[in-house]
Amino acid sequence: MNSIFKRQFYSFTFTIVLCLGLMSIGIIQSISSFGYKQMGRDIDSWAERVQVFFDNATNETGALDTAGFMQALRLLDSYSDKSFIIMDADLNVFWASSNVNPENLKNRLSIKKLDKTLSGETVELKKNDIGIYDTAMYTKCYPLKNSVGTVCAVACISASVEDMSQTMRSCYWIFIVFLCITIFVAFMMVYMSSRSFAAPLRELNEAAKVIASGDFEKRIRIEQDDEIGQLASSFNEMASSLYLQEKSRREFLSNISHDLRSPLTSMRGFLQAILDGTIPEDKRDRYLKIVLDETERLAKLANNILEINKLEESSKLNIRNFDINELIEKTLNTFEERAGKMYIDLGAEFFNESCMVSADEDKIQRVIYNLVDNALKFTHKYGIIRVITEPCKDGKKIFVTVKDNGKGVSKEDQKKIFDRLYKVDTSRGKDKKGTGLGLSIVREFIKAHNETISLKSDIGKGCAFTFTLTLAQTK
Repeated sequence: MNSIFKRQFYSFTFTIVLCLGLMSIGIIQSISSFGYKQMGRDIDSWAERVQVFFDNATNETGALDTAGFMQALRLLDSYSDKSFIIMDADLNVFWASSNVNPENLKNRLSIKKLDKTLSGETVELKKNDIGIYDTAMYTKCYPLKNSVGTVCAVACISASVEDMSQTMRSCYWIFIVFLCITIFVAFMMVYMSSRSFAAPLRELNEAAKVIASGDFEKRIRIEQDDEIGQLASSFNEMASSLYLQEKSRREFLSNISHDLRSPLTSMRGFLQAILDGTIPEDKRDRYLKIVLDETERLAKLANNILEINKLEESSKLNIRNFDINELIEKTLNTFEERAGKMYIDLGAEFFNESCMVSADEDKIQRVIYNLVDNALKFTHKYGIIRVITEPCKDGKKIFVTVKDNGKGVSKEDQKKIFDRLYKVDTSRGKDKKGTGLGLSIVREFIKAHNETISLKSDIGKGCAFTFTLTLAQTK
């Protein structure tokens, strides 16, 4: 019983057999009861005839013409297949059918069960309780009353149950045959139903083992639209998600390996050349500066990776109320010198002088910093960068947009712009120090706040990154 198939099969089979068995017992009892009722009605009709003969043999004073009554009974017995025993008020037999053994009347007649007939009741004896027949007989005993309502005699009429028993046995055999056929058909249907129910679960189990081994390409065939089909569909979605995550992980490792290998190779080459004396003394400082820049880029890459991992491991945020306008201005001040060297017009446009929001101030500052830093990388000399705030229609949030008029991002690149280590064509950037993690960090920080971020961009018209923030609740 260590499988769903066995448990379902045995439980259904037991239930069906039990129900059919109980139904069989009920039907058999009903057939038997019906047979006895039919036989009882037949005996009742003969009892009415006996009562008519008794009435005809009784005069107005209630005296019984015994000879006439017995003659009528002999005539009745001659064409009837029933057995008749007539007793007086003291339950002494004074006439019996020719097929009743007189010795049995003397030795085996039980009169204790006939006492109720003397009070006017009809007694029914199904098991030969009268005690005078050698074969199975069904007997009913009737009180015979005179014209004034006094019980003067008792008539016991018996009918053989052999014919009925034989008929019932034939019915039982027919019923048993059909019952066995029904059980067999039910057995096969339960078997097939249990197999069809357990088959997709076994397939799910096997697929789970395959996925657990690291193969995320396994899928379940969905051939039904019930709960199991929905489970299989959810399993396939889970497998697809794991496959995409594994693919993303491999791409991440591949990209980070490339980003680590390239600067390490150049650094090794420059340092080896300096040690070998290949590079002249007057150019050593220049190449050492290149090596230092590469080490800074590697340190920045490592810090960004650690920051993303920390964010995934802990979703704890330090939520508080602060003025987003002040935070934007403070962040833009850190880019004044850099923007001035490139003659870029860097500024902010607020829809209100003060705007209180509820968020983690340090992480939102990092979001704004990364977006402005990204805009500076892809905006040409004399360009324009604006940080804009706008109210949402629901009145509960605001939009914060970092907009530039650079070259923009293609539709294809927009689909992967927030992926880790993904870089838009590096020839479009002002420097080659980007790690490809800045926008990924932005997305993770915004997701941690349960907010949204989107990008609108056209080639030659610049980019506009827009994210939402929740307004602070004020009294």
